[in-house]
Amino acid sequence: MQYVHFPKSGSTFALAVWASSCDLVPPTHLLDYLSVRPSAQAGRTTGMQHTPQVFRGWLRSVDDAHGGAARACPRLRQDGRPLNKAAEIDMQYHHHGVRSDAAASTAVAMFRAPFDRALSHWRYVPGNRRGRCPTRDELYLLRDASIHGGIVGCLAGCQCKMLLGRNCLACRNRTTHKQNAKLMRTDLRAAGAALQPPLSDAEITECVRRVSLFRFAGLTDRWNDSIARFCEQTTCPPWVLDPARRVTRRNGATQTCNPPAGWLDAADTAVYDAARAHFERSLRGRRRAAVGTSSD
Repeated sequence: MQYVHFPKSGSTFALAVWASSCDLVPPTHLLDYLSVRPSAQAGRTTGMQHTPQVFRGWLRSVDDAHGGAARACPRLRQDGRPLNKAAEIDMQYHHHGVRSDAAASTAVAMFRAPFDRALSHWRYVPGNRRGRCPTRDELYLLRDASIHGGIVGCLAGCQCKMLLGRNCLACRNRTTHKQNAKLMRTDLRAAGAALQPPLSDAEITECVRRVSLFRFAGLTDRWNDSIARFCEQTTCPPWVLDPARRVTRRNGATQTCNPPAGWLDAADTAVYDAARAHFERSLRGRRRAAVGTSSD
């Protein structure tokens, strides 16, 4: 099982994925280490941190407190290497694309509606949280002057691009952040047209097909239902479903903006529709299994 993390699509889902690999670790140990670590950048408490570095530190603490990570987390892989022969869950966390059908067939992920995801990504950039909503062009090109002297990234099609094995913010095939930074002073609309031609119909069709292969596809707008269904399909410990835990409640800010006139993300709309259909099929399968069991 491989956790695929689309940016701004429910990072705390990682807690459920990792917890499903660990039998002997008390929930507070995992939650305290991963959910409320002080931010190294600003000395403040944040939600999820940039793992796998943090998770490696947690594994070392498991070694000290629980007799070894291989014993405490029997289904966990670290850096692709099994901690024991029963391992099936990869600990990798941050935003790696799906590069093959084989990878898709082991993937678990939360999907998010395109506008909500793009808006959250735009608000993640310092300076974009000042009580205003983004323009249409700002939701096509993400400009962040706080990183490496300025980065331009292409927001539209993030989830589809990752399903094709690319970076979420990739602009036109092999354009680099350094090359994009040259456009920081250009007109956003002209830069967007130059950097980001729409994904082709064939590429969008391939993204939709890849979603259908996923081992699990949840929806951020049906968060608790998705966590519950994931735990039915895996071996989540009971505390994961505790309403008091962060795993079963969304902590993102309420979205207060509407999509700007003319804004459309056709690729990620198709992906999200496919993920919703995948999730609904999963629920129907559960209901059919329940009916069959009750009639026995």
